[in-house]
Amino acid sequence: MTTDDPGSPATPEPPRDRRRDVGGLVLAVVAVVLLLVGSLAWWARTTLYDTDVVTAKASEVAAADDVQAAATALLVERIVEPALAKGYDAAPAGIGGLLQGLAGSQIEDLATSAVEQAVSSQQAHDITVRLANAIQHQLVDGDGPVAFTPSEVAVIVAPTLADNRVVSSIVSFADSTGCCQVVLAERDQLPFVWQHVELIRTAAIVLPLAALAAGAIALLVSSRRRRTALVLSIGVLLVGVGTLVAVAIGGSLGIDAVADPTDPTHDLVRQAASTIYVVSKRELVDQAWAITALGAVASVVLLGWIALGAMRRPVPASSDGPVGQRRLARPDGTPGSDRPGW
Repeated sequence: MTTDDPGSPATPEPPRDRRRDVGGLVLAVVAVVLLLVGSLAWWARTTLYDTDVVTAKASEVAAADDVQAAATALLVERIVEPALAKGYDAAPAGIGGLLQGLAGSQIEDLATSAVEQAVSSQQAHDITVRLANAIQHQLVDGDGPVAFTPSEVAVIVAPTLADNRVVSSIVSFADSTGCCQVVLAERDQLPFVWQHVELIRTAAIVLPLAALAAGAIALLVSSRRRRTALVLSIGVLLVGVGTLVAVAIGGSLGIDAVADPTDPTHDLVRQAASTIYVVSKRELVDQAWAITALGAVASVVLLGWIALGAMRRPVPASSDGPVGQRRLARPDGTPGSDRPGW
């Protein structure tokens, strides 16, 4: 509202000022939305996609009790047994069947026993961390399916198996024939965050800068800058609170939902994905609290500033009194002042 004379009635706000205010508010809302998406992209770039951060902090996450059994089943059912069957089939006619009948069960029992001993000597947590690190490398740096060769699986499950001649021979044969690659998920089955890693990494830089630019332009355009600044600060506060609420509700990385529950890899993948998510979630919570604190402090300061300005604003004068004089009605109903005798 604008007035030319303190004593004159208030005149309507010019249409140009209203357009500027609406434009400023629209840009403020755009800035808040860009901040929300940009903050999530920044978290993904600096934490979710950073294998060093996840590996360093994964030691703080406890592993499930069934990891060792799942690791044993993965190596035996997905590599040892298929590789042995492939070897028997590849032998000359009659010889493969003869070998399988004479020594097949003994070889399989030796290999299975060696795997069980090697896995039991490993801590479940170490297996989970190795798998989580390997899966994250595949998700971030790969562009095809999330898959591991037999030798990679053996290193993840139990690196000491490299010293066992039976198991190492079977694994080497499986590598050479390509019969036993372990595919956890196809790339097109994964959620958006894993299909467009480079896009999100770029958005983590572009969107926060765009949010700052939109907020600055909103303040420049608006004729009521304090009100626009308050909208921006409340928006920042809501971004932080909304992120905290979303984290509290829960979520996942999506890779564990892709794996077949009947597959021996499922429990391992679920545990590894949980480890990556728990570690990354902690960083997201810290980031959300920082945004919440910034928005809260800015909102309180702006509200105090606006309230102080309202208190200092002069009261419009009466028709026959000085600026700030209260209006009182005369006995005849016409405007007057509060001076004695009137």
